[in-house]
Amino acid sequence: MFLELYASIGGFRIGDMLFALISFIAFLTFIVIFIVALSRKFGRKEQLQRIEDKLDQVIQEKGR
Repeated sequence: MFLELYASIGGFRIGDMLFALISFIAFLTFIVIFIVALSRKFGRKEQLQRIEDKLDQVIQEKGR
């Protein structure tokens, strides 16, 4: 009875609260996925640059 009374105060029901919470979590999930994808993309680019620099160094040393 207390839960029912608490849930109906001001017309804001538990279903509305759960929907808002799930929507907020979904929104945050999309933001986190976007940030992780960007960081991996730029991290991969830096890693490839380091590998390329090392290969250039090996080729130069071999050519001497």
